[in-house]
Amino acid sequence: MKRLHTKRVNLSLALVVLVAVLAAMALAACSSDAASSPEPADETETVAAQPTAMTEATEVTDARKAEDEAQSATEKATAEAVRKSGTGTCEIGPGANCEGADLSGADLKPGSEGWKQFGGADFTEANLKNADLSGADISEGIFEDADLSGTNFTGARLHSATLKGANIEGANFTDANLTFASLRNTTGTPIYCNTIMSNGDTNNDDC
Repeated sequence: MKRLHTKRVNLSLALVVLVAVLAAMALAACSSDAASSPEPADETETVAAQPTAMTEATEVTDARKAEDEAQSATEKATAEAVRKSGTGTCEIGPGANCEGADLSGADLKPGSEGWKQFGGADFTEANLKNADLSGADISEGIFEDADLSGTNFTGARLHSATLKGANIEGANFTDANLTFASLRNTTGTPIYCNTIMSNGDTNNDDC
């Protein structure tokens, strides 16, 4: 009887120890899960970040839209210049009659989409009186002995262009770039304001 009683006591102690061990393991597991669980995001920070992201996206969209509009305007102007050249209306070439023509924004630099020839657009002895070439790129263009009186070259790029002997009376070169351009023997009094001259200097005589 005494041995049986001792066995029962030992079994009870073993069960108590087992229960204690299981309880300790369960507690440790809960603590580990709690430590590894990420803290909930701060809703205030999330809400505040959303308007900023939306604003940045809107700014990018607006910038791309502005670039697309500018590119479209240039393409239209170039296409119009090429159309006129092809149909004979203000045909681009020596002796062309382009009086009052609108070639503003056209891209006529050598090898461009608008002017796929290797040489510059040739307006030798052409009539460009009162024509609008504002914002056009006519780099390496040839305007020898041409009538450029009253022509609007505002913001035009005339890099390395030849205006030798041209009539530039009243021609407006405001904001134009004439770097390396030849202006020898030109006649008349043009308008220079923030104009980059052939030697790289800026001329503000008429501002």
